[in-house]
Amino acid sequence: MRSRAREWWLFVLGILLIVAAGASWLSASLQTRNTREEARAIANVLGVAPDSRVADVGAGEGRFTVALARDHVPGGYVFSTEVDIQQLRGIGLLTSDAGLDNVTILEGRADATGLPPACCDGIFVRRVYHHLTDPASVVADLFRASRPGGRVAIIDFVSDGLLPWIAPVTGVPANRGGHGVPADVVVTEMTAAGFVLVARHDEWVGGGFCLVFQKP
Repeated sequence: MRSRAREWWLFVLGILLIVAAGASWLSASLQTRNTREEARAIANVLGVAPDSRVADVGAGEGRFTVALARDHVPGGYVFSTEVDIQQLRGIGLLTSDAGLDNVTILEGRADATGLPPACCDGIFVRRVYHHLTDPASVVADLFRASRPGGRVAIIDFVSDGLLPWIAPVTGVPANRGGHGVPADVVVTEMTAAGFVLVARHDEWVGGGFCLVFQKP
């Protein structure tokens, strides 16, 4: 009896492990597909060419850095910036594993992107803007890093009123309204620095909104 019960539990455990592995593979596959889809949309709104120079500001784990560098600017360049040292190391490993030699990884600060002056034809800031504690300095830095005619895409979301209790953001301006940022606040801050709003996508492919600005 004990032997049969043990065999049964081993069988159940095996099934559970197979299901878990399948769910993990499916999740990774969906994430890859969604990343490529959104990266394509980012490239489109920025108007990048294969030889463009692009920056991923607040790149996180680097998924979009890799997608842009590999699929959309193979003859160009991607600057990938982050403030977190561990994530910077992770981006380095990810780009190395992908065999990319057209990525430069830069350490940013709370008040600066770390980008060189006039380095970019296009810059995107994905789900990072609402974390900025000194948005005026960062926006001024984005303006400085953009080439004349260069575009900047701010991708973010509006607070739903619940996230502040789950994942509060500290040190940001009070007009954010919680964990997120209103699109009109972004427009006001970006245009105050000299950018011109050229496109607005209130239902972005990856959720939230996307505001596209241009440096005159």
